[in-house]
Amino acid sequence: MKDTINYEKPSPYSRPTRTGLQAKLHQIRIYCTYKKQTDIILRHYYSSDKENYTVLDVGCGGGEFLLNLSEFIPAKSLMGLELDYRLVIETRQKCKNISIYQNSAENFPFEDLSIDCITSFHNIEHLYHPERFVDQSYRCLKKGGVLLLATPNPDGIAAKLLKEKWHSFQLEDHVSLKSPKEWRSIFASYGFSLVSEGTTFFTGLPIVTKSPLQIVNYALLASFGSLPWSYGEAYQAVFKK
Repeated sequence: MKDTINYEKPSPYSRPTRTGLQAKLHQIRIYCTYKKQTDIILRHYYSSDKENYTVLDVGCGGGEFLLNLSEFIPAKSLMGLELDYRLVIETRQKCKNISIYQNSAENFPFEDLSIDCITSFHNIEHLYHPERFVDQSYRCLKKGGVLLLATPNPDGIAAKLLKEKWHSFQLEDHVSLKSPKEWRSIFASYGFSLVSEGTTFFTGLPIVTKSPLQIVNYALLASFGSLPWSYGEAYQAVFKK
């Protein structure tokens, strides 16, 4: 199965352990980035049957979201799926009690109707056949299960202003960049219903990421996650089976 991983170069998605002030700043960034997604799961979908609740993070990379979520949900209820064996090794070392599987996001090694919640943050744009991920997600989710998605938004302000210089357009492994409208259509065609959607803020603009404005941007992420507009940097949505 064709994939976008370049094994001849170090993985750009590796997240080595940090120390000191660098570690604290990184922890704040991760907290802001994932706060609203974590809140969505905990407040709305973490069922009363917590002993049997399962969350799968697809394209878990260096395991940052799983580590964040393990502060609130027992590690035995969490799973990660990652194709790059280097990231699998790294994440297994950091996420000691979380099950990390090496496999493609286009072919899940899980049984039908076995998962309560699937998260996929900035992974689907790396897939040559993202519809296979959508199909596999629908197959494995329990009835009423949810999928939380985040992916770059080519309809955003940064993409429109920067054009070919937009960060996500420059990455060779971003092979499936689609508009929110296109993603809605794909998920609907496989039986998902849309619960909520929006886009984030201004991360793609260099003036934001290279100035104190990035503090404001992270504060907005932590406070709102996304807003119901179409021009932010990343599309975020919750779909339900």
